[in-house]
Amino acid sequence: MPRPYRAPKLHALGIGVARLRHQKGWSIDRLAEESGVGRRTIINLEGAIKTPRIDTLYVVALALDVRLAEFVDVL
Repeated sequence: MPRPYRAPKLHALGIGVARLRHQKGWSIDRLAEESGVGRRTIINLEGAIKTPRIDTLYVVALALDVRLAEFVDVL
């Protein structure tokens, strides 16, 4: 089965989110709980599976205690 296409900048965003999550020692479930978004949303964000909405990025950034600009800087 071929791998799905992942836009390089969205992939970089996902890697950044995962890195920040790991630095906090959080699981995907914990980040989902802290940000108020679904577990699948975090998986899609970190895996660059779907383009995230700006409000999703905002609440994830808040949960990770980083500025939204740090996320969108890679885009």
